[in-house]
Amino acid sequence: MFLQFRNSRAAKKPPRSARVSDLAETLDRRSHSLGGEVGRPAPTARNGFTLMEMMIVIAIMLLLVIATLPRIKQGLEDSKVRESSRQLNSYIALAKARAASTGRPCGLWFVSEQIGDPTGVPPNVAFHTTQVYLAEIPPAYSGDFLESRVVITNNSGNGPPTFANGPWLMNFAPAGSQAGLTTLIQPGDGFAIRFDHKGPMFNGQRDVNSGNFYITNGPTLPPHANGNLNTNAATAGYQYEIVRNAQRIGAPLNLPRGTSIDLAYSGFGNYGTDFYAAQNPVNSSNIPAVLILFTPEGRVGNVTFRTWDSTNSQYITPSIEAQGTIHFLVGRPERVGLPLAQSNLFDQNALWVSVGRLTGSVVTTENAPDFNFPLSNPPTATEAQNFLTRAREFAITQDVKGGQ
Repeated sequence: MFLQFRNSRAAKKPPRSARVSDLAETLDRRSHSLGGEVGRPAPTARNGFTLMEMMIVIAIMLLLVIATLPRIKQGLEDSKVRESSRQLNSYIALAKARAASTGRPCGLWFVSEQIGDPTGVPPNVAFHTTQVYLAEIPPAYSGDFLESRVVITNNSGNGPPTFANGPWLMNFAPAGSQAGLTTLIQPGDGFAIRFDHKGPMFNGQRDVNSGNFYITNGPTLPPHANGNLNTNAATAGYQYEIVRNAQRIGAPLNLPRGTSIDLAYSGFGNYGTDFYAAQNPVNSSNIPAVLILFTPEGRVGNVTFRTWDSTNSQYITPSIEAQGTIHFLVGRPERVGLPLAQSNLFDQNALWVSVGRLTGSVVTTENAPDFNFPLSNPPTATEAQNFLTRAREFAITQDVKGGQ
């Protein structure tokens, strides 16, 4: 019976070749139902972009960038002007702090750059500043020896000074006691001097040709009655105190690229002087474009600047007390020297940095020109000055902006 059962199962079981064929047929049907062939993965849903879709997206992004780029550029330029005003504010504060700590005047030395024809003269050229130094009055000089003195004579050195025989020669004693002075003051440099460390200050200059030191002017005749150097050298003359001109110190402040201080519209007082600064000669670093000194008490002292003397057709360098608030117009260098309607004075994105004369306080305000002000085409000199006056008046009446 058992043999009969095994025979029946063997009779029902298909041959091996038939089973292999059936398996292959089954796999083939399954692969076709999945849309592929045996050994290939079935296709999945698409999860990327076509090339055309990507090109459309890129084109839209480019259009948006092109549309917003001018506004972004304008915003960056405006931020540079504001940053320039902040840096100028900081440097003014630093100068005032140094004057208070040293007890000597300290301020800002503005270096000018000429726009336009290098051989031209105002009003056909303009000037601006992109570089500012700290500057201070060096310690006073009183000779190399404790007994150093000076006797003042006429310009020939053989008689007392009179109003008719100036400038007056300075004769130092003992001989050689002024050796240090010859290295501190170069030929052509000016200085101030007073005697016995009291009384008024007299202006002096070292002669370019002889190298001698002369007093050029003062409130009175310089003192001369205390002996004669040739006959009584041991006791003749007076002790003295020489105050030299301001000297630049440290590394300069370079204003952010694309900004400058427009010297054509900067100056002091609403109706006062404008700074027309000549380009500094190569070997004349002792001549600033504009020099503002603060006293140890914080107020504005002397203002020195190079300006154009149209009567004599030459540049002069006056040093005077500021006759009002000092105004600096911070703008863009490409607008310097342009006609009024295209200048920094007409640019509402320019900023005024104004320094109070009595207190040294600094405010930064927007430039808000009066576009309703009647102007000819082109504006006359009087109209341009009146337009500038209104802009300065508006500047000192505004609230302090974030540039302070």
